[in-house]
Amino acid sequence: NAANICDVVSDSVKAFTCNIVLDSRQKVLSNLKQILQTCLGQLHFVNGKYYFHIDDTFSGTPVLAIDESMILGGINITADSKNSRANQVVVTWTNPDDQYQTSEVAWPDPNNETSTYNSYLSADNNLPLINRVSIPACTNYKQARYLAMILCRSSRQNTNVSLKVTSEGANCVPGDVVTLTYGSMSWSAKEFRITNVGISASG
Repeated sequence: NAANICDVVSDSVKAFTCNIVLDSRQKVLSNLKQILQTCLGQLHFVNGKYYFHIDDTFSGTPVLAIDESMILGGINITADSKNSRANQVVVTWTNPDDQYQTSEVAWPDPNNETSTYNSYLSADNNLPLINRVSIPACTNYKQARYLAMILCRSSRQNTNVSLKVTSEGANCVPGDVVTLTYGSMSWSAKEFRITNVGISASG
């Protein structure tokens, strides 16, 4: 599934490729994390196994529909903050057309995505919130720009919810998409992606 996401072609370029020299003397996980950076992949350790996924546009059936009858003790909500929110992301990448020197690409670009840039800036009280990310294993301008776009957009939709649910949630793993219906927040089957799962002392 992850390979298929990487191989999706847009504007004549695959969504993600990785061009990197790995040192076999390093730990496998260290090398793997360098690879995952190029596709925004995530690795989670759950019940003795590693789970890997790449976030993608969701289409399908959520693995669990959570409603208030399944929630134990309410929910905690954390909205995005200035430290996690960006109105522009700058990605540093390796440019093979410039003797493999580093180059930068920004999204939204004030010259190309003017309305988006101005809209984001206005929503943040005209305070520039620039996030700089280095992805040396990316060697394609369009891919670097796509990564910058995903990182910027996701930083602006960063509502986190933590909650305890009944045993129906036991089979969920990070990367799964669930829906949450919660009356006081006027949420009706609102989609969330699971980032962390644990079992409480009470089970």
